[in-house]
Amino acid sequence: MSKRPPTTAAGSTDGGGEGPPAEGAPTPTVAGRPLLGDGEAVMAATLPPRSGGLSLDQEENKSPQGLKLLDPNNDVMVIPEYSGGKLDPYGGTGKRIADLRKFEALVAAMVRAVMLTLTIDRSQFENPEQAFDEVMPKLSRLLSERLGVKVWARVAEVQTKSGDGWIHWHILADLAGTRFETRPGFADLRAFNAAVRECWCERWSISQPAGVDTQLVRSKSGIVGYIAKYLVKPWPAIPPWIGERKLFRLVGFSKAANELLRLTGLLPERREPRWRREQRKRPLESIFKRCAASGLMCKVIHGGRWLGRLSAKAEHVMLAIQSGLIPGTLRRRVFENAVGRSEKVIAVLNEASRHVVDRVNVWLHAHGLSARIESEYQHRLTELCDGWKMVCEQNETIVRVGTRECLEHAS
Repeated sequence: MSKRPPTTAAGSTDGGGEGPPAEGAPTPTVAGRPLLGDGEAVMAATLPPRSGGLSLDQEENKSPQGLKLLDPNNDVMVIPEYSGGKLDPYGGTGKRIADLRKFEALVAAMVRAVMLTLTIDRSQFENPEQAFDEVMPKLSRLLSERLGVKVWARVAEVQTKSGDGWIHWHILADLAGTRFETRPGFADLRAFNAAVRECWCERWSISQPAGVDTQLVRSKSGIVGYIAKYLVKPWPAIPPWIGERKLFRLVGFSKAANELLRLTGLLPERREPRWRREQRKRPLESIFKRCAASGLMCKVIHGGRWLGRLSAKAEHVMLAIQSGLIPGTLRRRVFENAVGRSEKVIAVLNEASRHVVDRVNVWLHAHGLSARIESEYQHRLTELCDGWKMVCEQNETIVRVGTRECLEHAS
C-alpha cells in the first residue's frame, strides 16, 4: 500500500528491474542525441561520488567557477523536490529557520511579551491523538477570545522521554492592549496566569494547574534562543500518530501577527485568487511517505511552468549531464539565505518540452537509477516508522541504568 514515487515514461511503477532495454529496442534520444552511453559513462552517472574528486554535495557548497549565471525565466531548471513540511528531517530545516525569523520579528515588535507553556493532562484523554484533536481548536479560542490577546505565535513540541508522543505548546504572546495591561509597558502577570488556569484547567479540564507556566520576557534575544531550541532543531523521531496523518501544524500565528509579518516583508502580501480551470488534485499522502520521498526526485520548471518530474536525485542528473548522457548544462544560482549570499550549482536541460522529461526518465529507468531511488525510499520509510520505537527504547534504557546506579550508590 506504500507509495512508489518513481515512475517510467509510460506511467508504470518501477518493479526493481535494472539493466538496459531489450535487444532491438529503439535507443531513446533527445534533440537528436542518444541518451544511452558506453559502459564507463553509465557507471559515472550511476555512482554519485567520483573517485579522486569531490562529491556533488561538496561541489555545491564550493563557489562554482566558470559557470554561467542561471536565468530563471528562460532556463529549464532541474530542482530537487522536497516535501515542504517542517517535520521533514531531510529538507525541512529551511522552513523552520524561516519561522524562527518570523518569531524574531514578532519579539522585536512586541511591547509586553510573555512566554506561556500549556500542557495536557494525560488522564483526561485516551491517547495523544484524541487529545490533540480536541484541544487544538480551543487553543486559538483561549488566546484570542477568552484572553483578548491579538498578537501571538505558538510552536508545538512532542514529549519524547515518556508516553506515545504527547504534545505541549510554547506560546509567545503580547499583553499590550489587553485587560491585563495596567499601564503602558506593564502587565499584571498574576491576573493573566489566573485567567489562563480558570479556562484551561477549570472550565475545560485540559490540564492541572501545574501544567500552566507563564514567564515574563525580560530579554528579547534570550527568548529567541529559547524558541530556537524547540523550533530549529528537528525532533529525534516522529510519533506514529503524527506520521500517519496527512497534515500537522508545527507553528501557528494569529491574524494580527500575520499582518505584522506582512509589514516586515517576511510574509507575502495576500493576493486575490485568480480563476483557474478545474483540475483533478492528487490525494495527499501521509507525513511519513512525503518525508521518505523528500529530495529523492526532481521537478523540471521552465518560466514558472511545471514540465514534469524526474525519478532521480539532482546529483544523478548533474553527473549525467557532465558525462554527456543527458543534453543539458550546469548553471550557478545566487540566492540569499539565513547565513547570507551564497551560490549553488543547478542542472539545466537544453529543451523545454515534456517529451524531453519523459525520455530522460526512460534513460534513468533503463540504467537502474529509478530502482535505486525506490530502494532508498523504502529504507527511509522503514526508518521513519520505526524511529519512535527506537527513541523510546533508548530512553527506557537510560532511565533503567540511572535508577540502578542510584540504588547502588545509596546502598
